[in-house]
Amino acid sequence: MTFFAAFSVVGNIINEVGWCRAIMKEKERWNKRYAGRELTWSSSPHSLFESLLVEETPGRALDVACGEGRHALWLASKGWQVDAIDFSEVGLVKARAWGARQNLEVNWIIADV
Repeated sequence: MTFFAAFSVVGNIINEVGWCRAIMKEKERWNKRYAGRELTWSSSPHSLFESLLVEETPGRALDVACGEGRHALWLASKGWQVDAIDFSEVGLVKARAWGARQNLEVNWIIADV
């Protein structure tokens, strides 16, 4: 490996570490935000979301960055099979509890995409 190739590899590693730190800070920020109150958003889906999907035939749905799960849970209540993903553990704990109280099934996934 040449000096320049080695320097490039080290630079890529440093960039990756910086990126990981930035993601962790963002995750911590969302966890704090979700921990601060019972629900950060309303329990109802966004009106545009609902208006676009209310007439659709239920099928499979993927809710990316689902937060506290209001859209995933609304879809599940309408008969959709839903996978919902978020990197905030606090948001997903709330979503799971809220779904359990309503007897709704959603596949909750903790991950960063």
